Amino acid sequence: MNANIKVQTILKGKQRILAVVAHPDDFEDYFSGTMLIAIEKGWIKPENINLLIVTDGSNGSRGTIVDPEVLKKLRHEEQMKALDHVGIPRENCHFLDFKDGYVHNNENQLTERISYFIRKLKPDLLLTHNGFEAIIERQSGMYYIHKDHRVVGQAALDAAYPYSRDLLFFPEHHKEGLEGHFLLEVLIAETQYPNVKVDITKKMPEKIALLKNFMSQIESDDWLYKYFKDTTGEGDRYLESYKFVKIII
Repeated sequence: MNANIKVQTILKGKQRILAVVAHPDDFEDYFSGTMLIAIEKGWIKPENINLLIVTDGSNGSRGTIVDPEVLKKLRHEEQMKALDHVGIPRENCHFLDFKDGYVHNNENQLTERISYFIRKLKPDLLLTHNGFEAIIERQSGMYYIHKDHRVVGQAALDAAYPYSRDLLFFPEHHKEGLEGHFLLEVLIAETQYPNVKVDITKKMPEKIALLKNFMSQIESDDWLYKYFKDTTGEGDRYLESYKFVKIII
């Protein structure tokens, strides 16, 4: 599929964006360059970006001796600092605190939680992971998409359609005063077949600075640059690439 959709046609004028991601730092990894460009150009306002982070981040460490509760607290704090960097209000970030590495959607538990926030926040664009591709092939080799990402991506798409729309799903939400919501546009990261490619080369220093809020997760600036060149780069350009999905109902 050709990458021929201009990102500004998707983002410009959006009133509320919801990013549903698996871990603290996933929003920054996959979407921050694009969001920084959109904010700079005035397509969106940072206060209109909301994050729903599914896991507590308590197992995301290459270290062998780390207290999970300490890591959980640290990663929450790192996420808040990163939001400050972008100008996203801290109250726009919500944690579901599923155990890191053990995300599940048994009996639609995760879909229910995501649907709740879709109905509450009423976004007009969803950002999330790819729930349907497990292996991405690149010139530098093939890489495997984290299981938590895949579970979250699929649950988020299911929540967008049809679960957040149809009030017979999770009727307890209606008792709280929430109505069904039509969420029709989705940007999916981590795809072999993007139809949107955003050149973020000029924003890479800022993206790297943003990611350095997550010191529990990174090794060095050079490591970050290599990681992004290997996973989404093309030639001398650094890209954030997505599959744009428009739900037709």
